[in-house]
Amino acid sequence: MKKVFPVITALLLTAACIAQTSGKISLSKGQQFIVNMDTKSHSVTNVMFQDMETDMNVSGTYTISVDDISGDQYQLGITLTKLKMKMNLMGQSMEYDSDKPDADSSIAEEFKGILNVPRSVFIDQSGHIIKTTSFSEEASPIIQQLGSSGAESRYAFLAVSPGMQENDSFQTNYTDTSLGTATSIKYIATSVKGDLATLSFKGISKTDKTIENFGTSFQTVSEGPVEGVTIVNLRTGVIQTTKSKIKSTGKTTGMGQEMALTAETTNEITVTESK
Repeated sequence: MKKVFPVITALLLTAACIAQTSGKISLSKGQQFIVNMDTKSHSVTNVMFQDMETDMNVSGTYTISVDDISGDQYQLGITLTKLKMKMNLMGQSMEYDSDKPDADSSIAEEFKGILNVPRSVFIDQSGHIIKTTSFSEEASPIIQQLGSSGAESRYAFLAVSPGMQENDSFQTNYTDTSLGTATSIKYIATSVKGDLATLSFKGISKTDKTIENFGTSFQTVSEGPVEGVTIVNLRTGVIQTTKSKIKSTGKTTGMGQEMALTAETTNEITVTESK
């Protein structure tokens, strides 16, 4: 659990960088997308007056398929197909690569039951997540507790007005109770060329999440600014790329200890349609 917890923290911060709007997403049954995500983070946790620095690179690949359409709802099939991680904690380096059979067994155990296992996520045309299916029972308790979010769909789709013009702006507020994140973000269209709009965004992200593991509770509470740029197709709401950065300060409480936390995380996401 100690090895995988920073990974979960980074994924929470990644999800916090994505919000939804009052526009519309337009998809067709049978479409398939490949989502590549790269996350880099540097965090400092103060444990008993000693700073513990963690540097981590995580890259993952998801496939998203449009399995069914009913009214204004989309049923998506989302599968994590690859995961690669490199982490340096207090001078100790740990690596994990899902493509390698000799991957660290303790980390591999945490992600058992989610790699190459499809899940269904139901969203409406505004991008709001309606419901999801849970991960299989083989997944670790930590993954199980995060499994109801469906946040991966927000990496690929953003509902925007097809008539958006340069310098148009809008404000979004989104709360994800499963991930314990709340974001308030303002978007501004800096460029509109044909169907593609480049949107810059700034806002505030808050996290308050408690995870249970083998009878022990770990609560992370943090807050910080979010900023970035995303390119989205105005006609479909399919994101092309997103680059974002979030700085956060807060604390993690667990096992009778309160640990101050500061973190800076950058994310790069690319989405391509699979023909």
